[in-house]
Amino acid sequence: MSFSGGEITVRPDWMEIAQKFIDLPHCTVNCILNLQKILTPEETRFLMNFETISVSLDTPDRKILKETRINTKLENIVYNITQLRVALSLVNGHLHRFKPGIRIHAVIGDKNYRQLPDLVSLVSALGLKQLEISDVTPLRKDYDTGFISIFESKNFDNNEIALILEQSYKRAKETGVVLVPDRFFKQRVDKRLKKTTPPGKTRYCLDPWRMIQFGADGGIKTCCIGYPSLTSIDKVESIDDILYSEKNLQCKNELTTGDLSEICDRCERKEIIDQEQFLMIVRDL
Repeated sequence: MSFSGGEITVRPDWMEIAQKFIDLPHCTVNCILNLQKILTPEETRFLMNFETISVSLDTPDRKILKETRINTKLENIVYNITQLRVALSLVNGHLHRFKPGIRIHAVIGDKNYRQLPDLVSLVSALGLKQLEISDVTPLRKDYDTGFISIFESKNFDNNEIALILEQSYKRAKETGVVLVPDRFFKQRVDKRLKKTTPPGKTRYCLDPWRMIQFGADGGIKTCCIGYPSLTSIDKVESIDDILYSEKNLQCKNELTTGDLSEICDRCERKEIIDQEQFLMIVRDL
């Protein structure tokens, strides 16, 4: 169960609502907060019942933060995180457990991408260890702040996108912060920089083993994106005719050996995985 959307802590009865889910057996409760409301000591202690607390913080620059998240005050976030960490140390020391996990989540766009290495440093200075980043999502026009994706902006070329990301990973390694781009952000970076699959790796794609897609034109694919049709509906009599067709066996062989077609090599949907690890997964199917 995750509380997000509008800031739950602005409701006077938010703890009462959350407690009902906390009391449910086998239910883990998480929350996403912007921490603009100064938490009371009671609220801070209550948040220790959550499994994870994800804090929305996009940049260490106060001016830019107010532009990307209207009227957001950096000092409120810093104060609340400090109080949460104090409560966390007390609770974990007493109960010998390590939760809730507190992490920062940043929406990355044209206004704050250049501050990403400094945001990593701020996360470290706050005593936190994880920074998750995702691409900006267009908002309704009445909430438009002019904040757009770096992949749609004319102010970033490929070299700068790659350089800033490299600097951010380097800063993360130096400070002990785990920098985690979400899957869609990573896919857009890979596509923009035209990254291919490294030697010894392959794509984590099981589509040729367990997916069949029938097209309106009668074509049959075992790929969710651009691999050519294997055959057509009028040429097969069974599922085996598809899964064990010459073309599908060729596709499986490409994935298990890492000798990928150009389409699979640059695939923006499937993650890169160690070839031997992928073989073990395939054997267990």
